[in-house]
Amino acid sequence: MRCRRRVQDEVQPPGLRLHRGGVGGDDDLVRTQLLGARTLGGRTVFTAALTAIVDAVPVDGTDLPGYAVRLYDEYLAHPELIRLAAWCRLERRPAGPLTAGPPPREQEKLDNIAAAQASGHIDDSFEPFDVFVTVIALSMTWSPVSTTFTATSADTEADHDRRRGVLRTLVARAYAPSVGA
Repeated sequence: MRCRRRVQDEVQPPGLRLHRGGVGGDDDLVRTQLLGARTLGGRTVFTAALTAIVDAVPVDGTDLPGYAVRLYDEYLAHPELIRLAAWCRLERRPAGPLTAGPPPREQEKLDNIAAAQASGHIDDSFEPFDVFVTVIALSMTWSPVSTTFTATSADTEADHDRRRGVLRTLVARAYAPSVGA
């Protein structure tokens, strides 16, 4: 709610409502066709929403497993925002970066990962960008844009805890510092 409310309160133009409703009780963004067209001082509502997503879960290179879990929780709490990003990917930018310009604060996040690699927290044989995007991809495994299974807040806490454990383990193993590093 925090992320969505920030988009609504801080950047939503008058007359454009981002609200719950729609298909089968699921959260949906309405009037998505307007999102790319409305601008706010040169920024689209989409860019503002993407910024809210990026800001909601800061990268902590010293705790990549925790970062993946926090992303999972954010997608669970705010499915409409990840759906918006998926809509943009499908309808507006099918290849390359999701946004026309550099994603908000991407370099800051990459620098955080590079610093964690330099300090021995993350395997430094990977490019920081590759670490960043694969951790995000893993965290989206059960998100509303998953092609296999979408988790919801109606799932049991035991299911969520199991998924969080899987994410923690996979990310920890994938990016553990090299032996002898």
